[in-house]
Amino acid sequence: MRRRMLALAAAGAVGGAAALAVVSGLLGSDTSADAAPEATATATVARRDLVQRSTVPGTLGYGDARAVVNYRRAIFTGLADEGRVLRPGAALYRVNEKPVILLAGRQPAWRPLAAGVGEGHDVLQLEQNLLVLGYDAERELTIDTRFDASTAAAVRRWQEAVGLEPTGRVELGDVVFLAGSRRVGTLAVSLGDRARPGAPVMVTSSIERLVSAEIDAGDQQDVAVGDRVTIDLRTGTTTTGTITEVGKVASVAGAEAGGGQLTSGSAISTITFEVRPDTPAVAGGLDQAPVEVGITSERARNALSVPVSALLALRGGRYGVEVVRAGTTSVVEVTPGLYSDGGYVEIERGAVTAGDVVVVPA
Repeated sequence: MRRRMLALAAAGAVGGAAALAVVSGLLGSDTSADAAPEATATATVARRDLVQRSTVPGTLGYGDARAVVNYRRAIFTGLADEGRVLRPGAALYRVNEKPVILLAGRQPAWRPLAAGVGEGHDVLQLEQNLLVLGYDAERELTIDTRFDASTAAAVRRWQEAVGLEPTGRVELGDVVFLAGSRRVGTLAVSLGDRARPGAPVMVTSSIERLVSAEIDAGDQQDVAVGDRVTIDLRTGTTTTGTITEVGKVASVAGAEAGGGQLTSGSAISTITFEVRPDTPAVAGGLDQAPVEVGITSERARNALSVPVSALLALRGGRYGVEVVRAGTTSVVEVTPGLYSDGGYVEIERGAVTAGDVVVVPA
């Protein structure tokens, strides 16, 4: 359907060439090469890979957004600034001047950590951080899943350095495990607010730029992991990117409830996909900025093709090209196929072959 709709647009593109359609009633007849319009040039019929793109709206932001939840009671006395990038070991926020520290790890903190706790991956994450942050100068710490005396000693050194009471015990809420360096997003609280256990404090994300976009579920075949896309930042800058993830479950938007049911005709089913920009620096500090994502909607490989401007509009909605052979030109009827973004059109049928020379506007 896209191909037929684009054929209408292509008719406009060949409007200039349509001035040559005076030969449309002479389809197949030869004319003298000297009779050709002066402002013309030629192009060679060749086989090319053609791509047609469509655009969908997207949002440029950062990946892996996660909420940070508070486990302490008292007053917020410090908050990291929105937009700031924090590395493991830095304070996310402070409650009664006691810091809550960011540590690297994918498993969330879910219990106090001290001598006597059962083995677990959270202990391993803690010990890895203590080692990387430099709190095992004596090389006494064994990196495993057990919280032993050497772990407690390293914890005390860390607590003294960050301003916590050196108990050797990590309370639930003292640390937040997240994957590596994090960018502080939207704050959910303000300085002076009362800290309540279980309440969100802020949203953090990875420092990786990411575009999130949606496509109609019916066009899901147009996007796949690894596909190349274009990203228009709406600032006059365009970059490229790679699709890294495609959702497997469609979501429904725009539906109206009717007796507990979704009314037909109002629902739009979409699939979400994510794109990693090739040159994130071009986006600067933009966050949650609207963009346009150009995806490949159709492709024709090794297609016989000519420049779109070579098409002539013939009577009856038909098309042709003016072929130069043996010093003369003749108009040959052709059936256009895919119109590519690169200014070429596929020739599905017609008495032309690769290597033929056709007339195009100069």
